[in-house]
Amino acid sequence: MTLTLRRLQFIDEYMIDRNGTQAAIRAGYSAKAAGKMAHTLLSDYRVRAEIERRAAELSERASVSAAQVIERLAAIVNANIGDYLVAGPDGQLRLDIDKLKSEQASAVQDVVTESGARIRMHDKISAADKLLRHLGGYKDRIEHTGPDGGPIEVGLMTDEERLDALRELIARVKARVAGETSL
Repeated sequence: MTLTLRRLQFIDEYMIDRNGTQAAIRAGYSAKAAGKMAHTLLSDYRVRAEIERRAAELSERASVSAAQVIERLAAIVNANIGDYLVAGPDGQLRLDIDKLKSEQASAVQDVVTESGARIRMHDKISAADKLLRHLGGYKDRIEHTGPDGGPIEVGLMTDEERLDALRELIARVKARVAGETSL
C-alpha cells in the first residue's frame, strides 16, 4: 500500500527538523491533535521506512555519516587553544595555523588575522551536549521494571479489593496528618 499525499507531506515536514508535532501541524493536521497524530504516523512502519530511506539518501548525498559527525563533535569538545598558538621571537602569542591537523581545524569557527589575530572556537558546551545526547548520556525516558528487572505485574482487582486498598490508603493519610499535627 502506498502512502497518502498527506502522509508524504508529514514526512516532508518531519525531515526538516525531526519534530513530529510541528511536522503534523505544517502538514495540515489540527494543532490540537498534532502530537497524537505525529505519534500515530511515526508508529506506521511505512512512514518510518520512508523516513529512514530519505535519511540514508540525505546522508549519502551529503557524504556525511553519523560517525563523522560524532568525530567532529569530539574534536570540538577536545580542542585546546594551546594547540593553535605559538610564542613568537618577541614573546607575543601568534596563531600557528600551519601545524594544525585536520581534526583540530574542524574545531575552529572563525579566524581573523591581519595584525588583529583572533581565533574563535566552536561552542564546546553545545558540542558536549549533542555528543552526550547521542551517546545516551541523558535519560530522556525512564523505564520502570518489576522485581529483579522483570516485568511489572498488573492484576485485576475486584471491587472489594479496590475498596480495601482505598480504605488502607485513607487510614495511612489520616495517620500521617495526625502525626504532623501532634508535633
